[in-house]
Order: sequence, then C-alpha cells, then structure tokens
Amino acid sequence: MAEVLPASGRYRYQEVRDSYATLARSEDLQPDNVLLGSGASEMLHAAVDGFTAPDRPMIAMHTPFSHPGAVVAGLLCGRAQAGRSRR
Repeated sequence: MAEVLPASGRYRYQEVRDSYATLARSEDLQPDNVLLGSGASEMLHAAVDGFTAPDRPMIAMHTPFSHPGAVVAGLLCGRAQAGRSRR
C-alpha cells in the first residue's frame, strides 16, 4: 500500500501508452491504429463524432447496446430525429 499510494488518484499516461504498444504488437498493428476505451459506448461515440456530420448522416439499425442515434441527435441539436423512419 505504501508503495502505490503516491501514484493513486493520478492519470497513468505511460501505462496507457505501454498498453497500446503491447496490444498493437500482439495484433501486428502500429500503436496509432489502436484505440482503447471503457466499454462500447465510448468507442461508438468516438465513431459517431469521427464519421458523421450534418452533411454525412448516420444510417444504423437500433442496437441493444448504447444508442448511437441519440448521440447524433445531440450533435445535431434537434435538427434530426434519431430512430425515426422517413417513410
């Protein structure tokens, strides 16, 4: 306990970089091609942020996890109604 207490409550950036490098090496990738997150929601949100825009809509089925449509609706500030068909 005395050994780790000084580092508690701190971001451990070097360990994160080491994790990316270790995972990348195990999958024969470059560390820049690895993205880790705390669960699927964070990764799905990053994908919506990175690949959609008001002129690049997202088309997706409703999933049992997270709800990327809600993220899009939030980003568009009500200009789109996520989850509604245009029929």
